[in-house]
Amino acid sequence: MGRGARVSSSTIKKLSDLKPDTRNANRGTKRGSEMIQASLKEYGAGRSILLDKHGNIIAGNKTAENFGALGHEDVLVVQTNGDQLVAVQRMDLDLALLKPERFACFVVGDVRDRKGFYRGFVADTIRAFEDCGAHLYNEAILVTAVGSLPIRIGTQFGRYRKLGKTHQNVLVFYNGEPKNIRAHFPEDVPIRDMMAEGDTDGSAS
Repeated sequence: MGRGARVSSSTIKKLSDLKPDTRNANRGTKRGSEMIQASLKEYGAGRSILLDKHGNIIAGNKTAENFGALGHEDVLVVQTNGDQLVAVQRMDLDLALLKPERFACFVVGDVRDRKGFYRGFVADTIRAFEDCGAHLYNEAILVTAVGSLPIRIGTQFGRYRKLGKTHQNVLVFYNGEPKNIRAHFPEDVPIRDMMAEGDTDGSAS
C-alpha cells in the first residue's frame, strides 16, 4: 500500500500474535519493569506501541512485555500508513477533572505532517494542559531504544536530510500553586530512590 492511501481499520488481536524485537538494545531492569507494571495497574494503558506490517514490535517492547506479565491479552491494532496520527482516547479520563494541587505526567513525541514538517505536537500538548489550568513544571528527555533506526536512517537522511529520532518528551504539569507543593507532598524523596538500578554514584545513566 502506497503512502497517501487512507487506512482506518482496526482489529482485536492477542498479545501473543505480536513479535518482540529480538534486537532491542533496551534489556530493561527489574526496577523498570516494576515501575511500568505499577503504572499499568493504577492508570491502565495510556499510550500505543508501534508495529510493522508483519506484527513485529518496533517501539514499546517493554510496555507489551509488562502488559502481558499482568495477565492482559487483548491488543487493539489500528492500521495506518503513517500519514494519520493515531490518538488513544481514554473514555474513563477527563483532563478537566484533574484534582487541584496535583501533578500530571505525560510522555509525548512530535510527529511529522505529509510534507515532512513537525506538527508541534509537544507544544500543542502543553497548550492543552494550560487551557485546563495545569502548567508545565518539569520536563525531561526519555531516550528510547535505537531498534532499527540505524537501518532506516540511511535513506531518511540521505534523501531528505531528516534526523533519526530516539527520544520522547516527558512533560510534568502541576495544577496549582508551586508554593503549596510542600504542604501537599511533605515527604522527602531519598535520592537513592531516584537512581537507576546499579547506579551508586548518583550520576546520570
